[in-house]
Amino acid sequence: GCYEQALQIAREACDRRGEAEALSGLGAAYYLGGGLKRACDLHREALEIFSRVGPRRREADSLGNLGLAYFATGDLRNALILFDQQLKAARGAGDRRGESQALGGLGTTHYATGDAERAAELFNQQLAITREICDRRGEASALGNLGSAYAALKRHRQAIAFHEQSLLVAREIGDRRGEASALGGLGIAEYLDGNLSRSIELLNKQLRLASELGDRRGEAIALSNLGEACVAAGDYQTAIDMLTSAFNIASQIGDIQAQANALFNLSLALDQTGERKQAIAQAEIALELFEIAEHPYAQIVRERLVEWRR
Repeated sequence: GCYEQALQIAREACDRRGEAEALSGLGAAYYLGGGLKRACDLHREALEIFSRVGPRRREADSLGNLGLAYFATGDLRNALILFDQQLKAARGAGDRRGESQALGGLGTTHYATGDAERAAELFNQQLAITREICDRRGEASALGNLGSAYAALKRHRQAIAFHEQSLLVAREIGDRRGEASALGGLGIAEYLDGNLSRSIELLNKQLRLASELGDRRGEAIALSNLGEACVAAGDYQTAIDMLTSAFNIASQIGDIQAQANALFNLSLALDQTGERKQAIAQAEIALELFEIAEHPYAQIVRERLVEWRR
């Protein structure tokens, strides 16, 4: 729609900066709508232009956008490189908001590689900056990030407290996407703390909100987490339905990590219903996807497969 028109107008006028802005907007739209490969291409084009014509702050933003798109496709190694470059560029431009976003991206990637300690350090730095510059949306995001890191460190009560603060801030500022994200984080933390029915209630709210917002990636993640909670609750048929939907959405948008998560949880649900052969088939595909993404979960899936094949 409007970004494509803006892009055409900027190109006709030989307005390089305008072209980069339009590419960036289009990339963000594809990222949210689920065309991750296309989002990567567009952000890469925008970055090339911003790195030539400036300003430095927009170059930093572009590095971050590309990092997020790589992260979503499961390319964690390149995501780390890009967030690190974003951090340097933002500091070079004296852009505190960009610096806090880069710290968030770096933390999220370290968290995904299994280093929750390092992630928590980076998220604490992110939180301090967002509060210093009164960036409420960034603060909600940093609090949620800290909640996830503390949950991974098995400090569940602290994790719940951080997610509750994140939810509160997101609601205060009317950030619906932030609210959905906070509901999801809180749902996972409650699940890890053993509060299954509370967890399922929160994850259902996240799912409804993500659907309303047309956030396909958020929908896939919520369905996958709900499926996992339903497996734990012994409601295997609901789990199988939700995880199949999660996998289908993740496949449509090209999110490898979400596909792998959904399939592994699906394999656990199938095994519980006595479908061991099908469970092994799904887990094998999940393992391939986790290996492509160099994700630490690959090891967990390998161990489960060894156990099942005995």
